[in-house]
Amino acid sequence: MRWGLLPPWAKPGPDGAVPTGGRLLINARAETVTTSPAYRSSAQHKRCLVPMDGYYEWMPTGGSPADAGPKARKTPFYIHSEDDRPLLVAGLWSVWRPEPTAAPLLTCTVITTAAVGELARVHDRMPLVVGTGDWDRWLDPDQPAPVGLLAAAPDVSGITMREVSTLVNRVANNGPELIAPAEHGNQPVGLF
Repeated sequence: MRWGLLPPWAKPGPDGAVPTGGRLLINARAETVTTSPAYRSSAQHKRCLVPMDGYYEWMPTGGSPADAGPKARKTPFYIHSEDDRPLLVAGLWSVWRPEPTAAPLLTCTVITTAAVGELARVHDRMPLVVGTGDWDRWLDPDQPAPVGLLAAAPDVSGITMREVSTLVNRVANNGPELIAPAEHGNQPVGLF
């Protein structure tokens, strides 16, 4: 699936191409996912679990999300499970076609919620981690989206974070060094 939900009603770009204008719908807020026109249909019957090894968040150097600003210096953190098992987060998917007979494009988004515990120190939002006991309920297309799951604070026991190198801030970088713990002196100079 392509990351960035395209609702079925999204208008195609020139020559039937995938629309490129507007904001890419890569995150859906748990608080509005069942009522927002962009997500409502997928929330009803097209829910998925998105596996991830972990994710990155940047904490403003001042120490709280409130210190954030466009020019604020930020420190990257890698957030993952303590046992390195994949995190499974709530997601939505959709089928988009530029015209009814065209090949389908499957797209998806992750659902975010208010960050809790130590994770709130780094960023005010986090992916909605779904515990094993809720997988079937979340994935059941014959039932409405479980509002209680969307509203509850996620269980973050077993989730940890560590500071990593600012190399993660550049798309051209890709390798195990991006999740290695930051050590004094391994932060590149002059990137920010």
